[in-house]
Amino acid sequence: MDGSARTFDISIAAVVILIVVIALALMNGKGGQTNENASRISVTATGTAYAYPSSAIMYILVNGSGSSTLEATSNISATLVELNRSISPFIDGNLSNVKTTSYNIGRSYNASRNKTLYAAVESIRISIPSVDNVSALIGTLSGIPNTYVTSVSAQLTGAQVNALRQQALSLALQNATQQASTLAGGPVSPGNITVNSYAYYPLGASGSFQTFSQTVAGAVPEPFFSAGRGSVTESISVAFYRN
Repeated sequence: MDGSARTFDISIAAVVILIVVIALALMNGKGGQTNENASRISVTATGTAYAYPSSAIMYILVNGSGSSTLEATSNISATLVELNRSISPFIDGNLSNVKTTSYNIGRSYNASRNKTLYAAVESIRISIPSVDNVSALIGTLSGIPNTYVTSVSAQLTGAQVNALRQQALSLALQNATQQASTLAGGPVSPGNITVNSYAYYPLGASGSFQTFSQTVAGAVPEPFFSAGRGSVTESISVAFYRN
């Protein structure tokens, strides 16, 4: 065999070896990754837990008027004394639950009386520990002159939110497992779990109340407050592996 033939044989052998090396690399690299990905399933799911809010927030306006700033201030102060006395039983005697959010005093001209009047207006936020007290409190406040309920909001307490978060996380994991099991066509086991976000409702809203005026028969029904349900929703991402 001449030299050119031996060179040709060596070249063929080198090409064959190179092809084998490339094939092995693909099997250990891309092929192995494909098998690993085939056994791993990533799922995002949510879970929501519900409860009736146990507390409430009420906002009211109180005003006092007079022919001078002194008279207006004196009148609103007298109303506030009566207000605090009336509110106390509904907030367990804890007046720290009553906060002034704004106060202003100004003057305006009353054309019908042809005189300048002064008015003091105070906005107040009341934290009510038990939502069951809201209806009765609205009824009580309706009997205090120059006092107006502007809004009432049912509230989830911190303890309620924490408990509902645990329930929502458990439900989210159940939902994720069901999705992954369906995709895998069989049982799966969770790996990494990431909590993406959570949200709760009401943030400070969602109740409604009705007040009633004197009827023809003279009966005055009690005001009624309906809190509705609160909720907490958790979003998670989970990596599952086929069993």
